Amino acid sequence: MLARTLDYAGFRVLQAANGEQALQIFHRFSGRVSLVVTDINMPVMNGFEFARAIQPVQPALPILFITGGLPQV
Repeated sequence: MLARTLDYAGFRVLQAANGEQALQIFHRFSGRVSLVVTDINMPVMNGFEFARAIQPVQPALPILFITGGLPQV
């Protein structure tokens, strides 16, 4: 729903099913990403791990952490 809302507002939205896929997409579009919205509880690589992986590439990139559910254990 968030992706559709941002798209409707005119933003280009890149989506990923998990943190590992998000990292691949981020590297593919590196330098052209202006904001990251990441779920804290993503499978494979959580949002915090994803943020640590991209921070050296774009240190000033804003990252918004969200979650819609309980952590998976």
